Amino acid sequence: MIAKIILAFVACISLSTPVFAELIVARCVSESGRSIYDLELNTERQRGEIRYRFMGQDTFYDVTLNSKDQKFITGVASFKSALSGETKGNPFAFSYDANTNLFTELNIKAQCSVLR
Repeated sequence: MIAKIILAFVACISLSTPVFAELIVARCVSESGRSIYDLELNTERQRGEIRYRFMGQDTFYDVTLNSKDQKFITGVASFKSALSGETKGNPFAFSYDANTNLFTELNIKAQCSVLR
């Protein structure tokens, strides 16, 4: 009897709770084709990394996810390191629309291809 109650409770929770991918891995390319963002977002841990490439820059940013819902994941990216010599970078806010696979940062919009 207790097992049936627990099973019913778990079924109710799983039906009423939005499900998010634990790990989103995507490559996003801006409309101009000059900016490339490689995303690795862990929605379970609310952390991740973005690799950003633009005109010879190749930088890595640590990500803290602020909020998420069924349509949008938002966060802030803070400079971590660079393969192209930069020693610092400005943090930036971003959003990722999982329904349309659109990444947005300031006035830049990038279409994403989910890799995993």
